[in-house]
Order: sequence, then C-alpha cells, then structure tokens
Amino acid sequence: AKGINLQTAPSLIKQAALSGLWEYDFSNCHFALLAQMAARYGYQCEAIAHYLAHKKDTRQAIAAQAGITEAQAKLCLLAVMYGARASEWHENAIPEEIGQEAAIRLFQVAQFKAISADVGQARRAILTSWPRTTSGRLTNALGKAIAGNAKHAEQMGHWLQGTEASVLK
Repeated sequence: AKGINLQTAPSLIKQAALSGLWEYDFSNCHFALLAQMAARYGYQCEAIAHYLAHKKDTRQAIAAQAGITEAQAKLCLLAVMYGARASEWHENAIPEEIGQEAAIRLFQVAQFKAISADVGQARRAILTSWPRTTSGRLTNALGKAIAGNAKHAEQMGHWLQGTEASVLK
C-alpha cells in the first residue's frame, strides 16, 4: 500500500478501524488451492505440501542452490504454477527473469524439480476431472469460461484465478 493506509497504521488505529471485522490471510493461496483440488481428484502433491509447510526454508534452500534471491525463487515457483517451463532458452519466463546461467542451476535443484513435477501432475488431475460445458469450455468458480482447446497452463491459470477471486469475494 502507498500513502495513508491501515497497513502502516499503528495497531491501536487498526483495532479501532477494523473492530468486529475478520482478517483473512491467503498465504501462498495458489499452491494451497492447487494441492487441495488435486487431492480431491486423486493426486497428492507431496512436494507442494512440504513447500506449504516450510515455505521460507524451501525458498531459502532453492535460492541458495540456484544462486538467486528468495524473492526470485518465489517468483520462479509462481511462474511454474502459471505454465513457465524448465527451458533454458533466454526468452522463456524464468531465464528472462533470473538469467540463463541461474536458470540452468535452478532447473537442477531437486526441490524445484519436485514442485514443478507436482504442479504438472496436479494440473492434469484437475483439468481431466473438472466439469466442462457441452462445447468443452472450462468454467471457473466465478462462472467465466475459457476455450477447451486453450493451453493447459492457460486453463489452469483461468481456474486458479477464478477460484482465488471466488474465495476473496
């Protein structure tokens, strides 16, 4: 937040302004939603479950082994969630963000590879099982549809964003 806001206000002011209201923290929401829905459809995301239980340690370990910052490790994990591939080509999302040499190191980190594999398996489980319209379109939790022939990463992103928006609503 920028400017005058409750985020940076003293605790007493926050308590007065938010009296009687609930606070929600959707920590690592995308990974939690993906793991929960994959489990519903029969796939247990073990690497993602470990990541969710040990976020800081996992990011630190990935960052240290790849020679990148924790913020970059988090960004790369989110990029995988939205379809970034483990490709060293300089114009792909991850090498473009952290550099080609760092991407090469990152793609060799066992924890990163395991989380990436979980994302791929979870995506398959969810997209295979999620109900479709008669024309094959995938409708998310907000009732918005995406073409059934869209790339799987796009369909998953559509599903995730709709689910997150529905939860926040």
